[in-house]
Amino acid sequence: MSTRVGKSYEYNGVCDVCGFVYKNKDLHKRWDGFRVCKADWETRNLADFYDTPNDTHVLPWTRPDGNNHETTWTPVFTGLTQTPGTGSITITGTYKQDAINAHVVNFQIEILITGNATTAAAAATVTMPVSPVSAGTTRVMDSQAVLLGKGTVSIGSTGSLPNWSALNRTVIISGSYGI
Repeated sequence: MSTRVGKSYEYNGVCDVCGFVYKNKDLHKRWDGFRVCKADWETRNLADFYDTPNDTHVLPWTRPDGNNHETTWTPVFTGLTQTPGTGSITITGTYKQDAINAHVVNFQIEILITGNATTAAAAATVTMPVSPVSAGTTRVMDSQAVLLGKGTVSIGSTGSLPNWSALNRTVIISGSYGI
């Protein structure tokens, strides 16, 4: 009787790709960790090692545009009715004057209404922060982005506003015109 054990470490294994049964010595570990037969063996694709170059463009220095800064002003209305009630009404105005792009002024007026305060406009006008020499437009919206109406900025110093009535809602008047 022989004490030698022949081929004791040979056993059956299944190829992870094709599913056929092979001896363990015929299955090889592939780059992705699968044990595969000779027919399913493949080398790793060289594109997996490709590193794209950094395509970030960084400017060596920058300067803020000094011609487009925001300025505040106190808007003056005619034809605007304000009823504070138990709430309050706060009016703020900001505008940007851009000397580079055709001398355009973009403005925004915020009428903050709290409590049961109301505002209403009937044939109202607002004095512009910079006197226009070319016409423009105004838009009146509430805080839910509902358009309450449109108006115009005429040559002179005023902008016409549409009729509106607002209770406990912020009203935003915005527009642009040329100077």
